[in-house]
Amino acid sequence: QPHYCMGLYPYTYSAGLTIGTAIANQIEENPEHAKVWLDTLSKGGSMSAKDLAIHAGCDVSTDEPLKQAIAYVGHLVDQLESLTAELKA
Repeated sequence: QPHYCMGLYPYTYSAGLTIGTAIANQIEENPEHAKVWLDTLSKGGSMSAKDLAIHAGCDVSTDEPLKQAIAYVGHLVDQLESLTAELKA
């Protein structure tokens, strides 16, 4: 799709996936964190994207959320490889 290469589309898409992965992992580890996420959603456009992410528990001023998202995807790939090996056995 041509719009993938226009403007900041790739950046915003990867940032959204990174933040979403971080928040989902936090909620999975502690379901009570869902309340923080719902509070963040209620803030709407009243804060900058960076401040909303930080409020939600994802400090995008560091590279840690990206590292965690990459590690999570790596874990998913490992699981897929393991399941594929089981199916072939």
